[in-house]
Amino acid sequence: MGTKADGHSSSSAKRGQNEHDLKEEQKRMRNRLSQKVIRERRSAYIEQLEAKVAFLSRHEPDGPSSELWQRNEALQDSLHTLRKKLLSVSTTIIGLADGVLPALNTSS
Repeated sequence: MGTKADGHSSSSAKRGQNEHDLKEEQKRMRNRLSQKVIRERRSAYIEQLEAKVAFLSRHEPDGPSSELWQRNEALQDSLHTLRKKLLSVSTTIIGLADGVLPALNTSS
């Protein structure tokens, strides 16, 4: 049995390395299992959501959810129109201010 300069035998070092390798492998195995559980949970959740969407699509094509979607689209359109008008008014005011301010400054 060989002895290293630090007084430890080489078989002791190998045993320590083997224990370290074993712990690392166990940790990798735990991580793989954890990831597998996470993937399975995510997959089950997605399947549940897809089933819910399919159910609602089949049972309420013209029901409350459809009305809500239509109302939402109408409100989105109104919001878009109002934003365009607000931008137009703001631009007009800025343009007027740019024309009026120099005139006010020269008359002072």
